[in-house]
Amino acid sequence: MENLKTTSLSKLADELKILGTPDNHYSIGINQNERTCILNDGKKWLVYYSERGQMTDLKEFKKFEDAKIEFLARLI
Repeated sequence: MENLKTTSLSKLADELKILGTPDNHYSIGINQNERTCILNDGKKWLVYYSERGQMTDLKEFKKFEDAKIEFLARLI
């Protein structure tokens, strides 16, 4: 299951590069301040904006595909 998560996140990063999204606007798989983040906490996918260490505008998803849609909508 971990390899599937890693592969999905890697593909997402590749898609964002193709779209020309600046990599300092987002974080994939880890929490980084002042960025839109997507990560898996072991049970669910989280999409949020990290501001001063706080998860703001947090949304939780069971499926990666749904989290990806939310994440991309925030960036593009």
